[in-house]
Amino acid sequence: MHDIRAIRTQPETFDAAMAKRGLPPQSAVLLRHDAARRAAQTQLQDLQAERRSLSKAIGALKKQGKQEAADAAMARVGEIKDLMGGLEAEETAAAQALQQLLETLPNAPFDDVPQGEDEADNALVRTWGQPKVYDFAPKQHF
Repeated sequence: MHDIRAIRTQPETFDAAMAKRGLPPQSAVLLRHDAARRAAQTQLQDLQAERRSLSKAIGALKKQGKQEAADAAMARVGEIKDLMGGLEAEETAAAQALQQLLETLPNAPFDDVPQGEDEADNALVRTWGQPKVYDFAPKQHF
């Protein structure tokens, strides 16, 4: 499977490798899913940090007798929990879409692999011995 960090840093190289496999450019779609996943992840982390700081502040506000401020903070914590549920679903959907695309793409060929449509365009690297000649038509191996 392909490394999304490598695709992020060199999308043109990745697209060129997929073109060798006869596929259209794939990096734009992959990077769009990756950006959505990372944005949702960042928002989740920010909301978690805000929730933690508010939770600590609620206890301090109650000790100081500031019940109204504590109630407002508790209401905000409830809002954050609701927002986090939606963001978690969004992040999971983007991550699954990215994973599914990455799993279906073929491996990138080596740089020395020749460009071609089918096996007729392959380069003969070496042979060993003589091919067998039969006096009948051999069957396919499958």
